[in-house]
Amino acid sequence: FNQKALGICEKNTLAGVLLFQNACKKKGVKPILGMTIDVVDLDEVKKEAKLYVKNSIGWRNLMNIGNIINNRDVDLRSIKIDELIKYSEGLYFVFSKNWVREKDFDLDKYSSFEDLFFQIDTSEYSSDSIDLHYLESFHDWINFTDFGSNKVKPLLLGDSYYINKNDYLCKKMLNQIDFGASYLQSNEQFFKPLEYHYNKLELMASDETFY
Repeated sequence: FNQKALGICEKNTLAGVLLFQNACKKKGVKPILGMTIDVVDLDEVKKEAKLYVKNSIGWRNLMNIGNIINNRDVDLRSIKIDELIKYSEGLYFVFSKNWVREKDFDLDKYSSFEDLFFQIDTSEYSSDSIDLHYLESFHDWINFTDFGSNKVKPLLLGDSYYINKNDYLCKKMLNQIDFGASYLQSNEQFFKPLEYHYNKLELMASDETFY
């Protein structure tokens, strides 16, 4: 794919970062380091977000956030926004594709991060209800006053758990071992060329998708 940069953003862990950096270095690819976390905002509901490192300060802050989350019980591995923003310097914040804004959502709370994005992922799932949830979230964000402004930007970011499309069977087995959720299965979470994303994005943004 003539890829110039690749990112890693595993859930609640930085364990794969060193191997990832070394592999990128060997191929002359720029590594982008991050971590996926659950954030608790005003509505007390866990919402997934991605944090990416901008500089050395951001890297130290990301490690601090990881330590805070992983020192909690498994069921409580999340962080409240008021606690998270203490470590926002040097980090980019990405509202994940399933983030639904609550009624009293306050974007200014997140203003201390280096930049804010909303993830747009074109992968489809086995369950229509999951696809519908993501499309509704996408629709909500593109109609948000601050979307596309300097406050929060769209980010075409596909979650890729395997390289080749046929490898989805491995992820399917891991999903079932982890939480037994067959409805979260997808055979589209492979590494895709940009043209694939843009074609799917055009379909997602069409009127037929929402009405």
